[in-house]
Amino acid sequence: MLKRICLLTSLIAFLMWAQIAAFKDPSKLFFFLPPFFLIMLVLWMRKQMALLIFVANLLLLAMAISLIKTMNLFYLVIPVAISGLLCTYYLHQKIWEKTILRSGEKKQNTINEMQAIKDRYDARIESLNYLERQVSGLIKVFEMARDFNDCLSFSELLQAIDRKMTPEVAFSAGTIILSENTEGVSEQVRHVFSFGNHKRLNDEENLEFAKLCLEVLTGSSQVIKFEKKSDHGTLDKSSLEIEMPLWIFPLLVKQKPIALVVIEGGNMSDFPKFEIMASQLALQIQKIQLYETVKEISILDGLTKIFVRRHFMERFEEELGRALRYKFPLSVLMVDVDHFKSYNDKFGHLVGDKALRQVAQVIRENIRRVDVLGRFGGEEFIIVAPEIDKSKSMELAERIRSSVARKHLRIYDEEIKMTVSIGTSAFPDDLEKSGDENNQQAIMDELIQKADQALYRAKEEGRNRVVAYA
Repeated sequence: MLKRICLLTSLIAFLMWAQIAAFKDPSKLFFFLPPFFLIMLVLWMRKQMALLIFVANLLLLAMAISLIKTMNLFYLVIPVAISGLLCTYYLHQKIWEKTILRSGEKKQNTINEMQAIKDRYDARIESLNYLERQVSGLIKVFEMARDFNDCLSFSELLQAIDRKMTPEVAFSAGTIILSENTEGVSEQVRHVFSFGNHKRLNDEENLEFAKLCLEVLTGSSQVIKFEKKSDHGTLDKSSLEIEMPLWIFPLLVKQKPIALVVIEGGNMSDFPKFEIMASQLALQIQKIQLYETVKEISILDGLTKIFVRRHFMERFEEELGRALRYKFPLSVLMVDVDHFKSYNDKFGHLVGDKALRQVAQVIRENIRRVDVLGRFGGEEFIIVAPEIDKSKSMELAERIRSSVARKHLRIYDEEIKMTVSIGTSAFPDDLEKSGDENNQQAIMDELIQKADQALYRAKEEGRNRVVAYA
């Protein structure tokens, strides 16, 4: 800063001295022209425009004074030349500034365009990455859904969902709802299965939630999505705790609903995955239902809906094995409908068949869930009662006999009464001491044979009675 002040002071002193000298003797002005032009050149190069104009004005003033004193036109040439140079410089400066400005604008536009292209490129890369993640997620869902194909029961299916889907897809709880009539308005819930980390464990709450979902879906076969409970009046009135959003997927096979899958608290980005899961579950649930139907047909008697003899013997073997292992008692009851042939002859086979079905129902109502009931042949039934000894088997047999005797069977236009005779045998009380306890088949045959002998005695003694093997 000090250097600039000293330089400026020296320059002004020089110019003032030059002005004074030119004022006294105009011819001396020519000696100062080279320094003047040198100073102006330096100022031009250093872009000191204010000082340049100041020096030029002093020079013009000196030329004007010399012109007036000498009346020599030569002094006019120098001001014109200086003015021309200044005008040329000014025009050149303006043109150059405009050129630089246009170049700067063009450069900025180019930079903006490049940034826009880069932004579009980044957006497309991000979009491609998102699509890649989505496709990868969907492929994972398809791979997980393939594991469903190995499931032949709903318990296995739920285990597969919890094992494969729950860790991969974010949601609170899921529910599979099977109904008695998935085409009707007044549908009855048949089964409810829950899965997920926050699934409902209370059976009553599951049943209430299933009925609520069926009511919400009434008359629709499309996927329904609710963001909040107030989106539907039925949901809003419910006291159940429901995680939102709520998605209801009707499972369709050949355009007919077979079940519902309900997802609570899912992430919207995972919605396509649940759509795939629902479509796979539709086929799998149909397969499980068909498998259970075939299985039921193969193990249940078509008339009485109780176990056929083959499956009964399999279950008998299982229960006997358990009794042998843990030293539990076990009883066998042979039940025969009294005078069944005469009922067939009197009322016809249709009435006889229905009567037999109702007798089987009465027997089923009077035994425990752990007891095994089967049709042994014709009008004969057989029961295996685990953990029941001889005395308790007599009580069970008497309860069955009295229930059948009290029952009025209303069949078509006929009302009839039937009675049964029952023979019992017990393990291990009625086994031969010399028998081989490791031969289960022999023990089964022996217990059935002795129960049959007791039944024969009951018939000989007048029927409608209970007799234990002795």
